[in-house]
Amino acid sequence: MPYIDNSFYGKIDFYSMKGVVMETLYYDNKDEFDREIQESYEIWRPIKPEVLSGYKYLDSDYEEELEW
Repeated sequence: MPYIDNSFYGKIDFYSMKGVVMETLYYDNKDEFDREIQESYEIWRPIKPEVLSGYKYLDSDYEEELEW
């Protein structure tokens, strides 16, 4: 796992239709993070959001919404 600067609020992995991570974006603010999740869910874009804290990953509040 790469080093994550602890100033980021969260990250979102964007998947291809084949289930391969195509892009990972890091967000430093909760509003932008939540907005991207909402927009992605509305258009059925396959994503995996994770809330980050310091150097550790926290359990995702969004995990139960994902149906893989």
